[in-house]
Amino acid sequence: MSGTTTVPEESDTEWTQEDTQELLAAMKTIAARQKHIKGTYLKALKHVDWKEVAFDPFTPEACKNKWGDILQKLQKIRTLAEILVEAEDVISNPLMNTKIHPDHPKRPTPPNAIFCEENWVSYHNKYPDIGRPTLFRRLANKYQALPDEEKAQYEKKFNLATVEYKKKKEEFKKQYESRPNKKRKKLSDDSTDQMQEEEQTEDAICMPPKPPFNGYNIFCKEQPMTGLPNTAYTSVWAQRWSNLTDRERERYTFRCKQMKREYAVKLNEYLKTFDQEEQQKILKANGIKTPKIHPDHPKRPIPPNAIFCEENWVRYHNMHQDISQRKLFRRLDNKYQALPDEEKAQYEEKFNLATVEYKKKKEEFKKQRESRPNKKRKKLSDDSTDQMQEEEQTEDAICMPPKPPFNGYNIFCKEQPMTGLPNTAYTSVWAQRWSNLTDRERERYTFRCKQMKREYAVKLNEYLKTFDQEEQQKILKANGIKTPKRDVKTKKVPKKIPGEPKKPINANIIFCKKQMVLFKETFPNSRERFAKANQMWRKLSYEDKNCFIQEVNENMKGYSMQLQKWFKTLSRAQQESYRTSNPSDSEDEIFEDCNSEQEWKMFDFEEDEEEEEEDDENITFEMF
Repeated sequence: MSGTTTVPEESDTEWTQEDTQELLAAMKTIAARQKHIKGTYLKALKHVDWKEVAFDPFTPEACKNKWGDILQKLQKIRTLAEILVEAEDVISNPLMNTKIHPDHPKRPTPPNAIFCEENWVSYHNKYPDIGRPTLFRRLANKYQALPDEEKAQYEKKFNLATVEYKKKKEEFKKQYESRPNKKRKKLSDDSTDQMQEEEQTEDAICMPPKPPFNGYNIFCKEQPMTGLPNTAYTSVWAQRWSNLTDRERERYTFRCKQMKREYAVKLNEYLKTFDQEEQQKILKANGIKTPKIHPDHPKRPIPPNAIFCEENWVRYHNMHQDISQRKLFRRLDNKYQALPDEEKAQYEEKFNLATVEYKKKKEEFKKQRESRPNKKRKKLSDDSTDQMQEEEQTEDAICMPPKPPFNGYNIFCKEQPMTGLPNTAYTSVWAQRWSNLTDRERERYTFRCKQMKREYAVKLNEYLKTFDQEEQQKILKANGIKTPKRDVKTKKVPKKIPGEPKKPINANIIFCKKQMVLFKETFPNSRERFAKANQMWRKLSYEDKNCFIQEVNENMKGYSMQLQKWFKTLSRAQQESYRTSNPSDSEDEIFEDCNSEQEWKMFDFEEDEEEEEEDDENITFEMF
């Protein structure tokens, strides 16, 4: 396979089905070694050594070109191993994959497309600024305007190409129908052992095929579509589906659910043959989502209207057998809404009792889970009894803290009494009540949320200390907690030397400071006050701004004199370090620059307002 010898030219060498299968087998062995390479097939293809793939009588270049022909019609947004699996299926079953087989003849182009191909170059040179779609549209219109005699020439070419296409298609069918469907050649010498192993794995439990997504998919697969073009399939399926009765559609839905249950049972049997890590890899590779809810977790109680529907379902279903489940449920829901308040109260009372029972079971479930030892923690040696006792104490004391609310609005919603209101009205009622609050009341909820986030960060740090670094990363990933980015580049502020005079603030800051004192009562939030003052500054005319600019210029003159005097008192080494740490503060720039933008944080606010402006979006915690 790795040897390269002198072979005839590429055009004289024909690829048989067996040769193509051998090429794919060689590529699969190389792809199996490239599991560490992540990403699409392109990255893996760069690492393929075509000299290792090549075999007599084909050169590495010929193998590479043949793979390019196979790849042309395949879907490419996948890994190399996944593409090779499909390519192997296409080559071994050519008649089942005629659309994407590399040797299948191409359909002839229609008459108008032949006209466009012949006149494309001349029109493209004539109108170089026009885009491809517009130019193609013009050529199509030109063809439609041609007389029937000229159109007949292009139709004749199309008919000849169609005859040729049908001949090639028949040859393709005969070529692959006459051949038995052979499996790819085994490259190793001990092929008998491999054959036995392969037969054993085929007989054993294997990964079950995924069930259809819904009942409509089953319906589409079972429809006879002979004599219809491929482009008409979707519309025909949709039309036939719409002609079915509700009862017939429900049968397909029921069949789909049954297939999904069978699939779940088979999948469980298959996964039992692997350890937990391998199971997770298989599920992730196949895009199978595992349910997040624990099987022993108590089920939520159903709402009052659903209780009413359950009690009256059998009676109504027998009365109206032709109506679908969805329509019947809608009718029952409307019946419940029309009930008087006295009758509704009975169902609400049942719901409240079920809710109390649910909360009790939930608390028992939590206690039961917390009392169990955490299996993921490090196992201690048998002779470390003291360590075991300490670990039991820490397990009882420290556990994974619950996540805090996302914002203050979430805390507000949780604390609202919603008795007597339907579940569907909760969102609108919360929004209305929140809008009725004052700014100060909303800020209190925001402050509480930030405080809870800080407490959560402290508890999380304590909990993570009981694990090593690898376990910490797994816990954070499993719970969707993002670690703070350490490599964020922050602008370094040069350290001030003792005695260095303070640079005066610019005109905008002076104006905003004065205005913020006046706006303190109307705008209690410091950030809103600053935004309002800054907006006023932008609207001022140059004449109004000039008085503030003059004040800055006078301050800058005083600052420059103080800076010069102070600079002379420094030693030579201090002067050099000051110049390097303040490169923009040369004598010309320092004393004239008065328009640099200042941060709004220069203002002196109250302590409680400073706490409000803290950035608590990312909860930071230490890694041990």
